Amino acid sequence: MDAMIPAFLRPRIATLTALLERHLRTDANYLLHGGFWLTVGQVVSIVAGFSLALAFGNLVPKEVFGNYKFVFSLAGLFATISLTAMGSAVTQAVARGYDGALAEGLRTYLWWSIPSVIATGAGAAYYFWNGNIEIGTSLLIVAVCAPLLSGFNLYSSFLQGKKDFRRSTIYGFFLSTVSPLIMVGLILAGARYSVPLFIAVYYFSMVALSIYFHFRTVAIYKPTTRADPETLRYGTHLSFINVLGRIAAYVDKVLVFHFLGAAPLAVYAFAAAPPQYVMRFNGIFKTLALPKLAERDIATLKQTLPRKMALHFLAAAVVAAVYIALAPTFFRLLFPQYLDAVLYSQALGLIILSAPGMWMGQTLIAHMRKWELYVVNIINPLFKMGLFVALIPFFGIWGAIAATLGSNIMGVFLSVWVFRRL
Repeated sequence: MDAMIPAFLRPRIATLTALLERHLRTDANYLLHGGFWLTVGQVVSIVAGFSLALAFGNLVPKEVFGNYKFVFSLAGLFATISLTAMGSAVTQAVARGYDGALAEGLRTYLWWSIPSVIATGAGAAYYFWNGNIEIGTSLLIVAVCAPLLSGFNLYSSFLQGKKDFRRSTIYGFFLSTVSPLIMVGLILAGARYSVPLFIAVYYFSMVALSIYFHFRTVAIYKPTTRADPETLRYGTHLSFINVLGRIAAYVDKVLVFHFLGAAPLAVYAFAAAPPQYVMRFNGIFKTLALPKLAERDIATLKQTLPRKMALHFLAAAVVAAVYIALAPTFFRLLFPQYLDAVLYSQALGLIILSAPGMWMGQTLIAHMRKWELYVVNIINPLFKMGLFVALIPFFGIWGAIAATLGSNIMGVFLSVWVFRRL
């Protein structure tokens, strides 16, 4: 990054770094350098995703987009029976010098994906049997490609463990832009009604790029075979811990599709998308924090994290207020077909306030606090799914929103309680 900064700016950046270190009490040099590349990556990803959203929101029928989102929700549900948290375990191990976690993690992930492949294939067979060729074909593509995509994408976790955020961002640029650009081109060319085509473009392009970048990373770093036996066990534990949370992340869309249909699911998806994009910037802090949190003991973190979380909450409150104020104009100018999503989206903007909770979650992951992770990741998802099942059939989209906000509040209080007991 230094080579990209003009000489006359470097003293000012040094002053800013010292100021941040004094007030935030953190490694500001690491924050600025790593955060720069991660922010670039998120901006590129959001711009690419936003371009695709513009095409879907203005040129593709609601029913088609609803079916598209439904397929991805099913893919997420079927993936819950694989080792979905192996990436965090690889990052944690590599940060401690165990480079062999990459190869071992890939091999283990692919083996453990077999049940997911079988379940997804069974889902495809179900839809074929019921005459829904579109969703059945889409799920067959998911069954073949999803394990390869997630497995070979572990190279990104390896680079994060190495704190090579620059290379991770450059590779992520291609992963973020290639499939949206192809899909936008197809939509502009008139291919606006084929869900299997959109699914195929996404998975085929992402798998090809992930395999290439995996072997590119191996060629550059030449990782040793040194591995921590605890890594695979920890990755397995994290995956089991996260099963309910991942189900809860997708079950709302499945229920909305089931009770309300494809078009209302499209409205709900567009309402949720802007707050979710804002929360993706929270992923920058999560990525930066994990290697650093792994290096510090719990006693120190209990002293230093509350201040960081308070500042994070103030920033989140400002962002949430700005989004709620601008949402009507945003939808009116860019997504006039989805003006009925405005009130829903404003309500969902409140989830931004839960962003600081990531510090406590990442602390538990970094220090392999399995019991505490089980508590947080079992109680809150069960609470969330219970709310979805109870509210969506009677209140529709508003029921899904109430369940989302209620579970977010519950999750924050539960995380605080667990963190204080460490």
